[in-house]
Amino acid sequence: MARRLLFAWALGMSASVGRAYGQQVAPAPLAPMGWESASTAGGLLPAVTPPHSRARALFTPMRVAVGLLGASVVAGHVLAPDSYSWKRNTISELAAQRYDNAWVVRSGFVSFGSLVSVAAARDLATGRKQWAQALPVAMYGAAIAMTAAYSAAPFEPEVPFSKAEANRHSLFATAAGISLSTAMAGHIVLERDHKKRRRHVAGLAVVTLSSIMFMQQPKSQGVWQRTMWLGGLGWLARAY
Repeated sequence: MARRLLFAWALGMSASVGRAYGQQVAPAPLAPMGWESASTAGGLLPAVTPPHSRARALFTPMRVAVGLLGASVVAGHVLAPDSYSWKRNTISELAAQRYDNAWVVRSGFVSFGSLVSVAAARDLATGRKQWAQALPVAMYGAAIAMTAAYSAAPFEPEVPFSKAEANRHSLFATAAGISLSTAMAGHIVLERDHKKRRRHVAGLAVVTLSSIMFMQQPKSQGVWQRTMWLGGLGWLARAY
């Protein structure tokens, strides 16, 4: 009799614990062990971010675009002749008219600009970004891509070139700078997170100040343009 009472009491306690902790006394049929089910283990273990989710977070379209452009610019510097000075000459001159290795940086401009424009358009279409944030970025990407279609003047003074094409290049480069600054300003106005807003302010400050110094110090245009590019690309990769 005592054994029966003890057995009944044990069953009652097991049922009570089962109701308190969910379906742990009688486990549910095993599901395929994907990352979500395996990492949470029925809620007992902390969730673990799947590797593919971490990869998507790390390799965003903007970061991929920045990486492609960075690789092309580095390769362009490696292939540049001694007459090219990174302190005096601009990045655009690595894609100049009548320059044999211009295709390296031009390909970077096209791939970067295309990816940036598509990513910004997607953000706008999905509602992830507002018009004042995404549209200027899309315009920025399109302008950068167009700087590959119309190249800058050669950095070698004796090489003939088309002045009209160089002027179009300058027009699109200026449009890119204005679009990027407008995008940063839009993020500053619409951003609610104070920490992120500081990043937008810092990016705009770097781009604006380096642009001013670019015009004020012609002999150091290469230095200030690269500073401007680093500020803009860093903002796209980290803050956009």
